[in-house]
Amino acid sequence: MSESTWRTVARYARTRSPTARVLICACPAPLDQRLRDDGPAAQVTMVHSADEAHTVLTAVPMPPSVALSLTADPMSACTGRTAAGDACLRWGLAHLSHHARLITSELVTNAVGHVRTGLTLQVSLRTGVLHLAVQDSSAVLPRLLAVRPYHPGQPLELPGTGLRIVDAVATAWGALACHAGKVVWATLAASERGVA
Repeated sequence: MSESTWRTVARYARTRSPTARVLICACPAPLDQRLRDDGPAAQVTMVHSADEAHTVLTAVPMPPSVALSLTADPMSACTGRTAAGDACLRWGLAHLSHHARLITSELVTNAVGHVRTGLTLQVSLRTGVLHLAVQDSSAVLPRLLAVRPYHPGQPLELPGTGLRIVDAVATAWGALACHAGKVVWATLAASERGVA
């Protein structure tokens, strides 16, 4: 790629919130020098090898919290699930990834299906606890429904299944009213080894 392309990428990176950094691996010496002449404002880091790039990338700490605004679309469950799983991997909680993805998927699916408005997903790490929360605009708090026996002719997935899954998998869960609706949250103890 040309020098102008990398300058454009660097300018774009500065406009992101939070500011993004551009990492160039094995950059030719003349381009390396021209980009370095731009100084720190360029937001470009040059490295000489894939090993050095890996070192730089893993040294960048992930914030202890990730927030996403999601739409009332069934695909938002997939987006939320991926964000929760990625956060677990980045925070060294791979053993919680599967359960975090499952819980997030159910919380987002419930919000999309019952409220049908935009929502916010928050994934955070708090003193040994992975905290997952979905805020939506409805003030109606969810409740755990009793399991009903299945009868032929009924849908296989009965109402309340998602929240029962959250209840079975999470260390704790709950719902709180807030100024703009409610927050439904669940936690996983970060020390739970052996979680599938």
